[in-house]
Amino acid sequence: MPRDLLFTRGPSLLAEAFKFNLAKEQQLKTLQEANIAAGAELEEARRDLARSKEVVDTLTRFDVESEYGR
Repeated sequence: MPRDLLFTRGPSLLAEAFKFNLAKEQQLKTLQEANIAAGAELEEARRDLARSKEVVDTLTRFDVESEYGR
């Protein structure tokens, strides 16, 4: 960038870069918060799935025991 253009455009370029960085930092923060929330939802879904599998296993075992006896 020519020196005279740097002096005339430099401050506005700096302001634009600063605004851009602020926007990207906010975007990153939002994505991190969403990631944390998604991680919590994922853990809840894993727990629900584990409980569901336990129920299916228990019902299957009772069904087999009632069908064939112990």
